[in-house]
Amino acid sequence: MPEEAENLTERIADGRVDSTDTPARYLGLVARIRPLLIPASRYLAYTSDVGEAFRPVVNPKVVTTAYGISIAYVVGDVAYEGWKGHLQAQGDPNDNLVIGLKVARRAAFQGTASMLFPALTIHSAVRYSKKFIFSKMANPRFHSIGPTAVGLGIIPFLPILFDEPVEHLVDKTFDQIESKLLGHPVPERSDVKP
Repeated sequence: MPEEAENLTERIADGRVDSTDTPARYLGLVARIRPLLIPASRYLAYTSDVGEAFRPVVNPKVVTTAYGISIAYVVGDVAYEGWKGHLQAQGDPNDNLVIGLKVARRAAFQGTASMLFPALTIHSAVRYSKKFIFSKMANPRFHSIGPTAVGLGIIPFLPILFDEPVEHLVDKTFDQIESKLLGHPVPERSDVKP
């Protein structure tokens, strides 16, 4: 560890860091905001669904950007799971396999529960509500605003519809795969601190 970092670590441990005239004063604020941001970050995965709902009324680049945000969240979440797997697997003779299985499990969950099923649901709801309901309305404003409202109205129910069933299916599938490859499912360890 560089001497500067070691010196800073020692000063923090000894309580000798000036917390009023340095950026350290913001650490308390970050500590209070962090518990609020972490659960809320899960909804970044649904940004693509908001974009999909607005497809009839916005530029296609907005929808593409929304998908980019969702994909970035999924990639970040899968990478974070891999890092936690690395911490968990240290000393395990099958450490690369354990990490790979944890990453694959999270990617399977995120890919289906956060991206595939919600996108298909919102896209279908917007498309078919426009075709069968809102295209028949006299007011042309409803032709685009109506399907968007339907799509947005479905979004709060997506975690309820997909997260738990997909999680159970992914867990059951990966428990079987892990049992065949390792002889047992990869346990979650509560003592691993990210």
